[in-house]
Order: sequence, then C-alpha cells, then structure tokens
Amino acid sequence: MTPFLYKIDSTGTLIQKIRYGTTDSGYEIIPHRSFSFFYTPLVFLDSKLYLLQRPWEGNQGRTTPLCVVIDTLNQLHYELPYPFPALVKENEPVSGNVWSCSRVFNGKEFVYSFFYDENIHVSNVDHTHVRKYKITSKDIRNVEIEKRRFDDRYEYAKFNYGAQCYGNLIYDPYRNLYYRFAYPKVDLEDGPDYIGLTNLGRKKFSIIILDENFNVIGETMFPEWTYCPTVLFVHRDGLYLCNNHPMNPSFNEDILSFECFEVRKITN
Repeated sequence: MTPFLYKIDSTGTLIQKIRYGTTDSGYEIIPHRSFSFFYTPLVFLDSKLYLLQRPWEGNQGRTTPLCVVIDTLNQLHYELPYPFPALVKENEPVSGNVWSCSRVFNGKEFVYSFFYDENIHVSNVDHTHVRKYKITSKDIRNVEIEKRRFDDRYEYAKFNYGAQCYGNLIYDPYRNLYYRFAYPKVDLEDGPDYIGLTNLGRKKFSIIILDENFNVIGETMFPEWTYCPTVLFVHRDGLYLCNNHPMNPSFNEDILSFECFEVRKITN
C-alpha cells in the first residue's frame, strides 16, 4: 500500500522508481488493488498506468475520481474527469463492500461493475464519455445497502456473505463476451468461518452473459457450495472456475482444481 511503482526488466534489474502519492492538483491517490476478489487487472497503455480509485475519509471535501493516470514517461499524475458514483450519501453509515468495484479493459474502453449498482459504466480511455447499461439478474430485485455498521466482526462477515449484490465483471477476449457475477440473497447458519470464506466467493451465485454490445444473452445459476467464483481464469477453451470450494463435501486442501465452462447457444 505504499505509493511507489517499481519498473524492472526481465532480469529483475530496477529501471525506474516512481512515487505517485498525489496528483499534480493535490488529490491523494489510493493504491490500486489488483487481485481476484475485486477483479481489477492493471491497465498500462503506452507509458500510462490507469489506477482505479475509491472514496476514503482522507479525501473528504474533494470529488473522488474513478480513475487516475500515472504517466511514467513524463512524470505526470492526474485525475480523469468521471467521478466515482455516489452510491450512498456522504458520511452515511453503511456496511458491506459498498465501494467495491470490478474493472476490465476491452482494448478500446474501460468497463466498470460496482457491487452495489445495477448499472455497468462503459468509458472511453480519457473518461470523458461514459455510457450506462442496466444489467440485472433475474434473481435479484434490488441490491441491498445496509445502512449501519457492525461491531461484531463475525456478524459483519456473515452479512457480507449473504447479502444480495453483484460481483466481478470478467472480459472474455476469445469470444468478445462479458461475464457479470451476481449474488442473490441467501440465509446462512451460524457456525461456518465466514471471515475465512469471504475471499473465496459465495454460497450461491449466477453468471450473467453479455455480448459485445452489453446485451444480456443468458444467465446461469450455479450449485451451492461448489465453485469459488473469485478463483477463475479465461482461456481459449472457455471460462475456468475453481471447483474446490472449502464447503464442498469433496474439498481437498491439497488440490487446486478447475472446471471449464463453455458458452453455448440453446436451441428449442
């Protein structure tokens, strides 16, 4: 979480060290999180790195940009004009991953999927033109934003694990498709380690399939306690999901296994 970029060559030799703590206008940059739970691959175009941002108390009073740019060639750090969506009122107590967002780049545009927003946001590279598409699951009437904070860590993790919301957006360059994960509300029993399970996805989820024009062309619900929707990769063969969920009766902690899913058109 330190505000430095280290550029190295293939031998591990340090070529450049770049500090990016604030933009040239004084905005304090939030370090970009790039891992599978919040699917946000780093995007590097020419000499510019595009970092996803999120609101935090240190930048109160300033508009939070959705994306900032680190120009590693010219040593410039600046905000792009599209602001982070106002999903809740300022200073309103909330729980859950309200500010969580997944982002992909399709070669021409950035596509954002917020966990607590039905819309996906499609932007040009400069973030000067943004289109919204309402992409909803047939099993979610509306996303739930809990207007309170939890004092108990276990109860907070259990709420997050069962609340209905959306998840990662995955781009499939082989088929020019998008997969938006959706988590319907589920009732959970006390006992399981929901704190430890959180990063491995959810008990129940579906995948909404979008075409290149962001039209919904299908949705598939997956069996409970079977797959890890945050442990995946896209391949020429299809979408690979980890099928070794810790709550799966056949779980084996010594194995990391995947199952390949193909997108097929169903004909009557």
